[in-house]
Amino acid sequence: GAYSIISYARTGQPSSGWGTGFLADQNDSALAMVSLTPLAIALFQTSKGRIRRALSAIGLASIPGGVVCTFSRGGFGGLVIVLFAMSMLSKRRLITLAILAAMVVGSWVIAPGSYHARIASISDYQQDDSMQGRRCAWRSAAMMFHDRPFFGVGPGNFKLAYGLHYKVAKEIGKWIEAHSIYFQCLGDLGLCGCIFFFGLIFMTYRDLFRIYRRGGRDPDLFWERKMAAGIAAGLLGYLACGALLSALYYSYAYYYAAMTVCMTRYTRRE
Repeated sequence: GAYSIISYARTGQPSSGWGTGFLADQNDSALAMVSLTPLAIALFQTSKGRIRRALSAIGLASIPGGVVCTFSRGGFGGLVIVLFAMSMLSKRRLITLAILAAMVVGSWVIAPGSYHARIASISDYQQDDSMQGRRCAWRSAAMMFHDRPFFGVGPGNFKLAYGLHYKVAKEIGKWIEAHSIYFQCLGDLGLCGCIFFFGLIFMTYRDLFRIYRRGGRDPDLFWERKMAAGIAAGLLGYLACGALLSALYYSYAYYYAAMTVCMTRYTRRE
């Protein structure tokens, strides 16, 4: 979050992300911040000592501003969703919701007018080239699924298949991404891949809610309860932002699933 804010302050342009890897794209950078926001909240709630809580609060406060500085529309929508989810999972719902809403509103107020215009453009998606490109990619994914319903065109082959066989609009670039984890899964992996991927998501949420309920009954599991809430909301952020991003093979869902397995085994021993 701090990096995006500093980058925007120095250049006056939307932050392009971090480094040269998958975080280099501004939308992917926003996805990372949105997915990790609930974990940052959970760590703040469970931190002991003034210094740790202060550092956690500073880091947490920078995230909404960082998302705004990426100018990512999906990132802003995902941020609102995860903050609302975390407030609903808190015992002090109204207070938590008020604090988190103040963070979002504050970031919105100080954002430049160009960012407000970009968010407002969501309602005029028919005139938005970016959105029209996504719709073309989604139609192509449906065609791939129709032709190869069980196994798709293969992991990571969406771009290649689109350029060679499934291009639906001449004005759209030849090699286009799926721009959605759902259509990416459908086109790349077919029905079998969808069953495995969404089965993983379902089982992760099932175990998270079991940990959350168990923590409500056992005060010794306070940390696990907060982390379960954070992971559940973080995964929700990934699923929300991922509706517009080719993030199927990013590590968030799989790390969250692994963390859930570890916490499940630990709480069972307790």
